[in-house]
Amino acid sequence: MKMFYIVLLTLLSSTLISANESFISALKNTKVESQLRYFSMRVNIDELNEEPAGVYENHLKSTKASNAVGGYIGFVTPTFNGLNIGVRGYTSQPIFNNPKSEGGLDLLRDNQDGYSVLGEAFVKYRYKNSFIKAGRQLLSEYGFLSDKDIRMTPYTYEGVVIENRDFKNITLRVGDIFKVKPLNAVGFTDFINASGNTLKHNSSDRHNFVGSYDPNNFNASGQYIGPNQNLYLASFVFTDESTNFEAWNYYCENFVNSFYTTLTHSKTMGDFKNSIGVQGVKQDSVGDHVIGQIDTYALGLKLKSKYKNFSLKYALNKTRYNENSYNGGELIINWGNNRLFNSLYYNDSQEAGAFSNSITATYDSLKYNTSLHLVASKFDFPNDLNDRYTTQDNNEYDIVLNYKAHFDESLNIALKLIYVDFKTNYDFAEYERVHGYDIAHINNTISEVRFIMNYTF
Repeated sequence: MKMFYIVLLTLLSSTLISANESFISALKNTKVESQLRYFSMRVNIDELNEEPAGVYENHLKSTKASNAVGGYIGFVTPTFNGLNIGVRGYTSQPIFNNPKSEGGLDLLRDNQDGYSVLGEAFVKYRYKNSFIKAGRQLLSEYGFLSDKDIRMTPYTYEGVVIENRDFKNITLRVGDIFKVKPLNAVGFTDFINASGNTLKHNSSDRHNFVGSYDPNNFNASGQYIGPNQNLYLASFVFTDESTNFEAWNYYCENFVNSFYTTLTHSKTMGDFKNSIGVQGVKQDSVGDHVIGQIDTYALGLKLKSKYKNFSLKYALNKTRYNENSYNGGELIINWGNNRLFNSLYYNDSQEAGAFSNSITATYDSLKYNTSLHLVASKFDFPNDLNDRYTTQDNNEYDIVLNYKAHFDESLNIALKLIYVDFKTNYDFAEYERVHGYDIAHINNTISEVRFIMNYTF
């Protein structure tokens, strides 16, 4: 943290020293930028309750629903003497009907209350092909640390990053990130608590922590109360007309090291533009192992072909199953964008042992400024009786329609329909007997409707 304040004060001091006519002129030319967003989301859940005899038959249907209006307002000054300053505030407020009992969708606070947060406040200094940026900021091109703007307010981060583009087609990045603001948070928090309930101590009877760790780092409710852990990142990205190669490393002190790499190559053959992509993620615990042992990985393959306005994509992901790793080998990637190829609306492919396949068909209509995405996917998980970390297999189907208004391209509208069908023909009673894990109810189907309108000023 001391380094952060030293860098920030140095940049601010330079700004004040350079406060001459060009500085005043730049401030006069600063423009306010804002976006108005409306988001309506409804989730219908059909679960099966366990009967006394251990049979799951009774349907328990429930609904979660939120309606929110908000967006952001802020500014970024023009560059003067290599420096500029940016500030942006975000808000999400309830509108229409928001029953308290139907919260938990991250559009609002869990109790359906509104919130506001200063998500960005940074100083940026550019010199030739490099820049340093310090403060609260979006990290839109930082791999797994990206804004993930899928609700009312995006992920933003507090820290210092440096980028360099001296070499043709190559971008180098390093950073020291102190804290992160998750989707509906009102402030910034450390990287362990930002991971949510999945990293709570004894959050389930299956004991998702394995190996040695210090339980004194967690309070009676399972919340992490140990020292804050910074995250350090470094990356190499090469991009030209046909190839994209990325290598990222994220090191979170005393917690986890994540290495991610991906390679995509494109080739045009007549009217067809084809591409193939591969990816890999490796995670290991480091230092004091605050949540125990982590030893897992994921691999991915993506094939895509585009013909005029139509494209077809196939994606595959496989995540390791390892009962000697946190939660059976689950990847810890809850701090921003999920870069796995099969990162869908319900499923994200990072669960222990996940094997996923998906096909996506897309049609873009230039005449009507619309795009239609159809997704069909299958997710298989370990669920033999001897597998401690089991999950229900399911099929996910998505329909996404996006429209950019002809009369004003600042207006974007999206309708997203999601349906998930779960397998339920397992011997859950026998699993409970073998593992001593109580399963009160299981998923049968989940359906979602999301409607989003954005107007950017």
